[in-house]
Amino acid sequence: MLWDLVSGVTGPSCCIFYVHLFSIFYVCICICLMLCLSVPQYIINLAIFTTWYCIYARVETVSLLVFPSKLHEFKGLNIIHKNIRSLLPKIDLLRAWIVLHKPNIITLSETWLYNNISDNELNIANYVLYRSDRCSRGGGVAIYVSSDLVSELIVPTIAPLHFESIFIKIYLHVNKCLTIGSIYRPPSSPAESFNCMISTINSISSSNELILLGDFNKNWLSDKERK
Repeated sequence: MLWDLVSGVTGPSCCIFYVHLFSIFYVCICICLMLCLSVPQYIINLAIFTTWYCIYARVETVSLLVFPSKLHEFKGLNIIHKNIRSLLPKIDLLRAWIVLHKPNIITLSETWLYNNISDNELNIANYVLYRSDRCSRGGGVAIYVSSDLVSELIVPTIAPLHFESIFIKIYLHVNKCLTIGSIYRPPSSPAESFNCMISTINSISSSNELILLGDFNKNWLSDKERK
């Protein structure tokens, strides 16, 4: 009753403070009982231990209610890209690598997947899979997102032409989102494919920050290719 009353008036976050205050007050009462009424010390110690255990169990529960996800623990996002060149035969290697490094987001290009390959065959524990298959030889892109993050698929209004892409939205905070894109541009794509790429990206109609990863098959550092 006391817990429900305090929680209802002040909210869970303030309630944690009052629980700590109550625990100190309770210890003082126990010491007074031991001194004034000659209650055996081992009984007082048992009562203190039991009460503190119950109190801190409740504090932990309230903390989970205040922070239902692990986003408040993140100091940044670890985002990795890999040109996987056929995901299915390498899925076990990718799973082992993820267990070791624990990235938040993994983007892949050249997944070489078909519709008859189910998501269950590509499942990685504690990650959500988004994929866009070419459904013919080569190509394809995918994104794995940690289940600790809230994410959703974004579908551009202008379909990709001469390249393949997939975009997702990551909810970092209440008013903060991030768009992640994985792109694969085949070497045979014409030069205008970059204009198509810009049009597709602009069609997302999002004011969020955008991070693009992928294999563009272009040497961006070459003076010749920049002309």
